[in-house]
Amino acid sequence: MARVLTLGMAVLDHVFHLGAFPREGEKYRADAYRTQIGGPATIAALAVRRLGGSASLCARLGDDANSHTIMAELEKAGVDWSPSVIRPGAVAPVSSVYVDEDGERQIVNFRGEGLAVTASMLSEKQLDGVDAVLVDPRWPEGAEKLVALARKRGIPAVVDAESDLEALDGAMAGATHIAFSTQGLRSFSGEEDVVSGLKYCASRYDAWAGVTHGEKGVIYLDQGAVSHVAAFAIRAVDTLGAGDVWHGAFTLGLAEQRSVFEAVRFANAAAALKCRNGTGPDALPGREETLAMMTGGGAPI
Repeated sequence: MARVLTLGMAVLDHVFHLGAFPREGEKYRADAYRTQIGGPATIAALAVRRLGGSASLCARLGDDANSHTIMAELEKAGVDWSPSVIRPGAVAPVSSVYVDEDGERQIVNFRGEGLAVTASMLSEKQLDGVDAVLVDPRWPEGAEKLVALARKRGIPAVVDAESDLEALDGAMAGATHIAFSTQGLRSFSGEEDVVSGLKYCASRYDAWAGVTHGEKGVIYLDQGAVSHVAAFAIRAVDTLGAGDVWHGAFTLGLAEQRSVFEAVRFANAAAALKCRNGTGPDALPGREETLAMMTGGGAPI
């Protein structure tokens, strides 16, 4: 079983379902409520576990009730949170999420308080038994340190290049693979055309560069040539978190020593299934249904 270590944000989401979004300063009644854990690195780790890999998460947490809830949920899901950096007195990130009857969302996020900033506590020992690492943009210092350690070990080091990319320059400079969102690539490169954006990235970094392009699939550079892997045709119910699932699945594919092409197809299938399955952790796809999608369970667009 391949093992993936993810690094980045862990957050506790309080999700309220309402008929319509609040517009005035008064009380509103929710039709439904749930809590769930989130954050790019966290969802990616959960996806890795559901897809048959071994998953560890290095997040920044505290000793408050929300931190303990996050740890308990990770443990329940089979994700090892022991690499995480726990600081006494720190407060975990938390979000209030409103979902209206059309599925639209309003999110208010608190990024936490008193969390670790420097990454001096990270060491190469944390990579013992790890086959690939994935870092998100939410802890740039940690991302740069872990990517450098992974590169030294000779294992894939994937950067989720979604946002805050100037702060991720150090991590991208050391990465083996940089996977952009469409908006992230355009913001970073200043190019509207994604191929031009990827070529700009290739001129700056010695890494594989690709972009998730929604229903258009994934475009990447292969030794300077442009390659495209189609998306799978599904009826999307909820796309939230699909990018995080994609990054987790792609990194697991690399950890399992799949070719880049096969790792991208595996990730495309997993992300498509997440969109089709709906909302929350229960929507994360399993390994068998993902492999079935790849071998005929859903036609590429």
